Amino acid sequence: MSDWYEEHIEAPIRPLVKLLRDNGFNTLGSCGHNMYVQLLFMPEWDIVTELSEFMIANEYKDFLISVEHRVSNGRSWTYVMLYLKENCLLQVYNPSAPGIIEMLGAQVEKQ
Repeated sequence: MSDWYEEHIEAPIRPLVKLLRDNGFNTLGSCGHNMYVQLLFMPEWDIVTELSEFMIANEYKDFLISVEHRVSNGRSWTYVMLYLKENCLLQVYNPSAPGIIEMLGAQVEKQ
């Protein structure tokens, strides 16, 4: 019998994806190279607070949670991104918003 996680989830992010899914968080995608997990967004659920508390309770100390809304070819959807510290700043960089890297860098340094 094959292990779904071993077949479909990259090794570096696999333990976190499994932990999230085993605790009721619906993951949509992940990347072990960039160390992020994409999660289902439901407006009636305060996922940002619950996910933050869950991560801290499971000894993750440096991460970024971002609710993102994307429009592509006239279709739109909202989802939650969970970035681990190694890649927090890189993943949220937006060239059309100068200064975001400095702002986020200052917040990470304060922690």
